[in-house]
Amino acid sequence: DNKYEVPVLTPEEVLQYTELCRKVDAIIQHLPPQCRRAFQLNRLEGKKYVDVAAEMQITTSAVERLISRALTKLRTGLKDDWILAFLLISHFLV
Repeated sequence: DNKYEVPVLTPEEVLQYTELCRKVDAIIQHLPPQCRRAFQLNRLEGKKYVDVAAEMQITTSAVERLISRALTKLRTGLKDDWILAFLLISHFLV
């Protein structure tokens, strides 16, 4: 039993995953510039709120608000795809 086996995706799952990634990217690209930058620094580059704040020369609470707005936009934009996202993510967690 190798609990770290890499799951094999079907062509349909690969297509669905690609489409979901495209939607996420499109939503991120349509965020206001400051919101997009804070989200990228925090969620994609893994920087802490305090580091994002220092880099962007804004307060930590401003970073929190920007990240919150970005996540709200993502949730709203992906609300019809949540089942697909869950299935694809759960496939990788097996």
